[in-house]
Amino acid sequence: MRSIRLALAALAISVLTAVPAMAGGWAVTTFDSLPPEFRAGETHALGYTIRQHGVTPINVERTEIRITSPQGGKTLRFAGVQEGAVGHYVAKVTFPYEGRWTWEVTQGPFEAQALGTTNVLPAALGETVTQAAQAAPAPASAPQPAQPNGLLLGALVLASAGAAILFGSRIATAMRRTAAQA
Repeated sequence: MRSIRLALAALAISVLTAVPAMAGGWAVTTFDSLPPEFRAGETHALGYTIRQHGVTPINVERTEIRITSPQGGKTLRFAGVQEGAVGHYVAKVTFPYEGRWTWEVTQGPFEAQALGTTNVLPAALGETVTQAAQAAPAPASAPQPAQPNGLLLGALVLASAGAAILFGSRIATAMRRTAAQA
């Protein structure tokens, strides 16, 4: 009975110390503002702020906006440059041709945040467009916060439980041996 109590205590300690380690695992990116439309070939300086837990602005080592072509075969990256307040970045983004693009923002050590899709209109008169096909207009999806990885958290809890049971059973065995020798 004592070994079961020790195993449960070890499990509780493992779980309680493992969960806070996962607490820093997510962030939310918000844009200062977005243009009313994107046109092929136009460059937009997009300002955004990365907030850990959706609240505290945080500087990260590397961030970028990634856009993926309508066919899904080509991904372009635009580095975010830290500018102004803590956690604020600016990336100069150019969609090379029209169509329905998917995009996301990377957030340093945190999971990338999907930004949905945006419809890029043909280049304005006088500008060159490298692709003639145009997708039906669609509004850009609102940014969604990145969520903590539940699978990783579950695996961590299970691994901690296994370690706690193993640790607890070894302590119980050692205590029985010590008691038997005394």
